[in-house]
Amino acid sequence: VSTTMAANLLEDWCRGMEADIHRSLLVTGIPEDCGQAEIEETLNGVLSPLGPFSVINKIFLREENAKAALIENIWGDHLH
Repeated sequence: VSTTMAANLLEDWCRGMEADIHRSLLVTGIPEDCGQAEIEETLNGVLSPLGPFSVINKIFLREENAKAALIENIWGDHLH
């Protein structure tokens, strides 16, 4: 995913989900057969220093043959 495409996808997805873009991350390149629990378990180890998070949505990116997930920090304003 190009940087521009990723930034646009994050912005559009946050608007559509009414998520705060300043508390959200876009994760791409997730294998197609990876389920919700596996995604959360894998990301938990990587993102744990940032605090608790929630996978709020996933989509399949046909051009990447992989999933993307929208992740939101659930601590709210603690990151600002």
